Amino acid sequence: MRTTFVLALTVTLVGCTEPAGDAITPTGTEPTDSDTGHTDVTPTGDTDTGVEPIDEFNNAIWSAGESTVCSDPGLRAGTPFSEWTPEGDWADQPYDPESRALFHGGGVTVEDFNGDGLLDIIVLDPKADMRLYLQDASGAFHHKPENLPLLLPEKQIAATAVDFDGDGDLDIFLAAFKNPNALLINNGEGVFTQSPNMLGMDSPVDHRSMMTSWVDFNGDGLLDGFMGGYGPIGTTPEGAPATGERPYLWIQQANGTFSDILVQGEMPFALEFGHNFMGAWMKAPGDDLWDLMLINDFSQRALKATTILLQGDGNLYEPEDDMGLTYGRENMGLGLGDLNGDGHEDLLINAWEYIGLLVSDETFIEGQVTWVDEAVASGIVMDSDLGHNVAWGAELADVDNDGDLDAFVAHGTLQVSSNHQGNVEEQQDALFLNNTGDDGLLSFQNVAPEWGIHDSGRGRGFVVADIDRDGWLDIVKTNLRGPAKIYKANCGAESWINIDLQQEGPNAHAVGATVRVFAGDDSWFRILRNGGTNYMSMGPMEAHFGLGSVSEIDRIEIEWPDGTLSVQEDVAVNQFLKVTRRPVSAEADAP
Repeated sequence: MRTTFVLALTVTLVGCTEPAGDAITPTGTEPTDSDTGHTDVTPTGDTDTGVEPIDEFNNAIWSAGESTVCSDPGLRAGTPFSEWTPEGDWADQPYDPESRALFHGGGVTVEDFNGDGLLDIIVLDPKADMRLYLQDASGAFHHKPENLPLLLPEKQIAATAVDFDGDGDLDIFLAAFKNPNALLINNGEGVFTQSPNMLGMDSPVDHRSMMTSWVDFNGDGLLDGFMGGYGPIGTTPEGAPATGERPYLWIQQANGTFSDILVQGEMPFALEFGHNFMGAWMKAPGDDLWDLMLINDFSQRALKATTILLQGDGNLYEPEDDMGLTYGRENMGLGLGDLNGDGHEDLLINAWEYIGLLVSDETFIEGQVTWVDEAVASGIVMDSDLGHNVAWGAELADVDNDGDLDAFVAHGTLQVSSNHQGNVEEQQDALFLNNTGDDGLLSFQNVAPEWGIHDSGRGRGFVVADIDRDGWLDIVKTNLRGPAKIYKANCGAESWINIDLQQEGPNAHAVGATVRVFAGDDSWFRILRNGGTNYMSMGPMEAHFGLGSVSEIDRIEIEWPDGTLSVQEDVAVNQFLKVTRRPVSAEADAP
């Protein structure tokens, strides 16, 4: 049974041309976290806002953050993005201009690792040099090799930020290609030590490990993890297509260790033998269980398809009806988000020689949700004149804050013997801007060349995140033969809100929560994920919403991972909002 709690409070924020440095205190509240720019909003009865709290339980604290109004919105019209080299050590990145790396070294991770409220960056590169850049209050990034263990695995694939020990700070699962994986434990200040064991998340030292993704798979409040396995490329000695390596689904135990529940010979073929790049946790229609969307390379071979695996009886199975989510191509990356406003997530799937856009539809088959590929019809197509051929990282995000999700796609040549045509060295990235009109027919246009974000290096992964905290999403991306780049968004007049969730317990960052925002006749939702999308890359676990011309949000709903609801009404736009769930015991004991 789902429990619903409601809070109603008007939060009044002060506009400014730069992020406010002081805590913003709505009338009738007291600042309790001013050093991070947040003010706890805890109603105690009637306040000067004239709005009476209608929830006596007060199951969450809504902290109003810094309000930002763009000082020069006209700048964005001419220059939406600018390549940014921040102060500090960012300009001194090492790289190998002759690198022959295929997969490893293509990931980037963006999160706050030292708890100062600023986003930091981890860059993996083909030289097996994991680099940690901590951001300071001036916006400079400082390389901190002394914060990392001296000996780390070679051929690093992906650094996924996970709170393994439930202490609120983010640790790292470092996956490596044909090398041992590693767990890096954070002391809370962005200093990492390597765990002496893998807590049960062991795999063979020559396993071709891929990205991990995390969610509370079995509903016990503990985070569980999936790790893909890639496998050899080519054919067997008998001439059959090579099969991938086994993946892992680790279930966390009460003592903090993990147990793999996948049994060889008893799992779906696409899961056991597919060349898996990643698996994203999503909820297919029909129940509230977490299902796994596999992204497999060589999906056209021997039924090792990119496909949805449903959860049932505590494990994963292949459904009789794939709902249009089985996708037979050489797939690389995945982006998720609701493009048509029907409450179901749609899928951007990058592949060799094609970009797919699987959009949910409830009219194609009566009484059933199915997904239909609308890429070509909507304008998401590869352009040979721009070198497009191999698409890797994929993300759906609102880069212009107009309320619609756009599609950023990273391209990069793959230096292998191949019959594919057009696998040229310079392949430009693409940003498909969402121009869908009132008729609801999806329409996209690639604006990357005009916007100056059409990097033609050997791209793989990237992250779309608000690095400088101005309310506009920036882009951090890798290059296998060059330094990582930051494209900084110039702010505009459109509204936005950024929402960060916290709760007590082992899932402190509320992975798996759903955030819904309502304004007028419009509504949007985001699911907080812990890895599993893009390509070997991970952005911060927060929900960013572009709101267009919205001047005030009518209501925000937080559905926590256990199904409990928190609701806030009449919320100001253009702010960073932190929602901290009260301990469950406090909810139960409240009057």
